Amino acid sequence: MANYSTVRDLRNDALWVAGEAQTSASSYYARSLEYLNAVLIALLAGGPLGALDLPAMDWWWAYRQRRGQLSIDNAVNTAQDTSITLTLASNTATFNVAPTLPLQRYRLALMDDQDQLFRVYTHDGGSTSATIDFPWGKATRTTAGWVAWKDQYQLPVDFVRFATPLKIGRYPYEIELCDMNVLEQRYPRSRLWLGTPQCAAIVSGEAEPSFNFAFGAVDVAGNFVTRTGHGLSNGDGPVRLSKASGSLPGGLAETTDYWLIRLTANTFSFATSFDNAMNNTPVDITTQGNSPAVTITGYKSPFALHFSHMLQDGPIVAEYEYLTRQTELVDTLGTEEPFLPFEHRRVLSLGAAYLMLFDKVDSKYQQVGKMFESAWQAMAETQYRQATDNQNFGRILSRPMEVSAKRMPLRSPSGFIYG
Repeated sequence: MANYSTVRDLRNDALWVAGEAQTSASSYYARSLEYLNAVLIALLAGGPLGALDLPAMDWWWAYRQRRGQLSIDNAVNTAQDTSITLTLASNTATFNVAPTLPLQRYRLALMDDQDQLFRVYTHDGGSTSATIDFPWGKATRTTAGWVAWKDQYQLPVDFVRFATPLKIGRYPYEIELCDMNVLEQRYPRSRLWLGTPQCAAIVSGEAEPSFNFAFGAVDVAGNFVTRTGHGLSNGDGPVRLSKASGSLPGGLAETTDYWLIRLTANTFSFATSFDNAMNNTPVDITTQGNSPAVTITGYKSPFALHFSHMLQDGPIVAEYEYLTRQTELVDTLGTEEPFLPFEHRRVLSLGAAYLMLFDKVDSKYQQVGKMFESAWQAMAETQYRQATDNQNFGRILSRPMEVSAKRMPLRSPSGFIYG
C-alpha cells in the first residue's frame, strides 16, 4: 500500500495522476491543496463535485462526540404588560414602557394583526424607541398589544449538519428537524404560535453584529463579563477583541481568537478554543483593564435555526450532536497529516486529481472520476461493515478511534485496492 502519511504526499499523488509536475513548475501545484480541501468539504457535506454529485454521509471520523448546546430564550411581552405605538409610513416604534432587553434583530408583531411582521433594526435595552426594518403601512396604532421574539439562533461555526434531533428536558423532549417549507405549512407565520417549539428548520444565518462592553462590566474573580440580553450561545466564535482607547482586561489580547461561554442570559466568559468553551474552561482574567469600550467582533456558521413556536415559559436548553467541518488541510511544513484514517486518504488525492483534470478539460477526468466514485463507495461500504459488525453479539471489536491507523486498504467491489 502506498504511503500517504502527509498532505504533501496526497498533493504529489494528485499531481502525478493528473500528469502534472510535483513542483511549482506546474501551474496546478498551488491549486492542488485547494482541490484536496474541496474534496474534503464534498465528503463531509455532500453535494456537487465537478460533474459528480456526492450524497452526504455520517462518517465516523467526522463526528463530534460532544453535544452542542442552544439556549432558547423567552419571547418578550407575552403577558401584554406594555403597549406600542406605530405611525403610518414611519419606521419608528415607540413603547409605552422601555423593554429591558435590547431587541435588535428580534421579530416584532402586533397581537391582533400579523399582516406585517417586522424585524427590529436598532434598539437599546432601556430605550422606549426602536427602528423597524420597513414602515408601518396601516393607520396609526396607539397602545397596541405586541410581542417580540428571537426567530433565528446561530449554529456553531464548524457545523455541517445534525446527527441527532434537538433534545430538551420537557415535552415533546425532542424538537423535530424539518424543511422550512414544511415548517411554514404546519406553523404559518400568519399566526403567533406560543409554547414549546415542536420543530425547527435550518435557514441561512445572518452576520453577527459587533457589540461593546466597558471595563466595569468585567468580573475578575468570576472571569466573566456582564451584558444584559447578550443573545450568545455556548461555543459562539471565533471572535476578536479591539479597543479605541485604554487597555483590555488582563489575560485577553487583540490578536487572539476566542470562543464564548454562555453562563446566563446576561453573562458570558471567553475560552481559547471551541472545546474549552463547551467544557466551560474560561480564560483567567487578571484585571478589568480600563477601556471604556471593548468591541467584540466575530462570525458564526452560515447556518441558523428557525423555530416553530415562540417560547413563553423558558428559557430552555436544547442539546444535539452534529457533524463538524474539520480543520482544513494545510501543507506548510510538508509534515502535516490529514485527519482522515490512513486507509481513506487516497480517496482525497483521487478526488483532487479528478477536479484537476476536470478543470483542464482533459478527457481522462471521466476515467479518474469513476475511480474516485468507486473509492468513495468502498469507503462507505467499509463504514457500513464496521457499523453492522458491531451488532454481532459476543464479538470483541475495537472502537473506530482505537483501530490501528494502518488497517487493511480500501477495496472496490471488484477487489481493486485504493492505496
